[in-house]
This record gives sequence, structure tokens and C-alpha cells, in this order.
Amino acid sequence: MYRFGSVSVDVDSVEVRVNGERRPTEPQVIGVLTYLIEQRHRVVTKDELLDQVWGTQFVSDSAVTSRIKSVRQAIGDNGRSQSMIRTVHGRGYRFIADLDADLDAGPGAADGLTAPTSVGEPDAASTARTLDEGWPLVGRDQERDRTISAARGRDGGGMLLTGPAGLGKTRLASAVIEDVANDDIYVARIHGHPGAASVPLGALAHLLPPEVTEIAGVRGEMARTVLLQRARAAIREAAGDRRLVLLVDDVDRVDALSQALLASLIADGAVYAVMTQRMDAGQSLAMEHLVRSGDLEHITLSPLPDDQMIALVGRVLDGPVSPMTGATLVSASNGVPGVLRQLIEASLQRHLDDAGPRLASDGRRDAAR
Repeated sequence: MYRFGSVSVDVDSVEVRVNGERRPTEPQVIGVLTYLIEQRHRVVTKDELLDQVWGTQFVSDSAVTSRIKSVRQAIGDNGRSQSMIRTVHGRGYRFIADLDADLDAGPGAADGLTAPTSVGEPDAASTARTLDEGWPLVGRDQERDRTISAARGRDGGGMLLTGPAGLGKTRLASAVIEDVANDDIYVARIHGHPGAASVPLGALAHLLPPEVTEIAGVRGEMARTVLLQRARAAIREAAGDRRLVLLVDDVDRVDALSQALLASLIADGAVYAVMTQRMDAGQSLAMEHLVRSGDLEHITLSPLPDDQMIALVGRVLDGPVSPMTGATLVSASNGVPGVLRQLIEASLQRHLDDAGPRLASDGRRDAAR
């Protein structure tokens, strides 16, 4: 039995109640919610949810998105406020509501339900949260400085960062955006997603006022032209007199109309865009015409060398680690920071399960041994 605010979740009875009233909820939705609650100290990826809730059943990423929406509807959350379940773009989801430690006076008490014996675990949760939110950027100095310099310049254009999963493309792009943001530079983030890839201007919807899409009496290509002109004007107006820098994560998953608008803004020098794209074997570049024209610079990220991976381990674990630990982690991760992160977080999770609230402040170092 879990309770947060006015919501109670009875795992055994597969039931959600809000203010004591039962909310009809599918078992799979309860499964997603329960797993997020149990893993509340960290971000849960879509792939992990698919493995844990769906198992060997083959479903697409959109199934996770749909179930997250159903979970939010059941508990009274929504994608805008995200007061209970936070979407961490490019990574997954995290349950962030505070659980109640005492259910005696709450809904379900009359049914003989009891609270979990351990809900808070403040020290352990704090340690995991620090690791999750404070993952440092190590290496990539040349790429970072090169991109920051261009983003702060006067010309438009952009940088396309590509490479296999886990190399830190989004982390590098985010660092650039954070470094250049100031009173003279307007920054905005755009995230490509398969679920919105077929929605015209879906990737840019959060940057556009509602009236942009209100087109009466216009059809076909003319409607597309009017829509592009309005969206372009709205984005330029939002930036005002400031330089406009955009982070476009997973640009290959951005809808075609948004890609056309971005290409127009980049080619005209109206924006500087820092883009990322995961590249698998045989995959073609998004915005390749801009790369060929020179409007978009292309950097392919490579795995980090061993010394930088060792430095990353030390940064994450707040100090030096034994040579054996460092060598094991570096060898297993093969220069890919994302794999290293999974290894450390998995080790930390096992340590948290064993140590619970008794985890000391140096628990992150212990967890990786």
C-alpha cells in the first residue's frame, strides 16, 4: 500500500483511490505506477519499463507513453504540471511525489491495509538523487568549446552531434545551452519523439501561441506555407532582439514541418541550433542538405579514452577509486559514458537495497566497489 497526498495505491488489490474514491485502472497501468514508486530515487527509462511491465511481449515506445498518460489521469497529475511523475526528456520518467509513512488515518485503513515499513530512506535517496541529477560532463572539451564559440557568435547555423547511444550527445548539447544562456541570448529546447513525429509542428508546439495554427479558408500547400510563416514569426518574436539558440534533441524524430521550419531559420542565419542524432548502422543524417551546404557543422562523437573514463568515475563517486574498480568499470563500459552510468547506478541500487537508510555519506564510493 502506497499513499501520497490524496492518492492511495493498493498493489495487492490492483486499485487506485483518490480522496477515498476508487478510480478504474487497468492492471498494466498499476504496474507502471508501482514500478515508478518503487524506483522513486532515480529515473526509469522506457526500455526498463518495457522490460519490467511488459516482459517478453513486444510493444512500441508509444505503449509506455500511453500508459504514463493513463497513470497521470488516474492519480490526478498531468503532463504540464508533472507534480507527481516527471518526464526527463531523452531519458525516461521519475516518481517525485512524497510518500506518506503512516496510513492509519487514510483511505484503505479500514480495509486492514498497512504502510510499507520503510518509506523515506532519506540518506540513501539523497545519495541516489545526487548521482542522477549531477552526472558530470568529462572530456569533450574541444567539441564543447567549438560549439559554445559558434553559439555565442553573430552568425546563424548550427552543430549536429551524432554517434551511437550513450556517448553523451544530449549531455554535451545541454552543457552548451547552459553555458551560453544569458540576457543577450534566448535559448529554447526542442525534443523529437516518435509519438509526435506525424504531428505538424508537434516538436515546436510548446514555443508557439495557439493562434498560429488557426488557419481558415486555406488548404493544401498554401496552408503549409502560411503555417510556416506564422510559426517562424512567432519564434522570432519570442526571442525579441536577443540571439536565438535552440537545442534540438533527436532531430531525426522531429516532425517534417518542424524540420522544414528549423532548416529555414538556420539557412537564413536567424538561429543557431545545437542538434543531436543517434546514429545506428546504415542510418542517414537528418538535415543532411544543411551539412552539405555548410550551414550545419557535423561532429561525430567517439568513445572516451580510458583516462577520461577514470576521471569520470572519480567525479561521480566523489573521490578516487581503487585501481581494480576503475579498471573493471572502464573495461566494461568500453568508453561509453551511458554504459558506465548504468553500471554505477545498478551497483548503487544494490547497495541501497542492502544498506537502506544506514547508507553513509560516502556510500557512492562503496557502491561501486
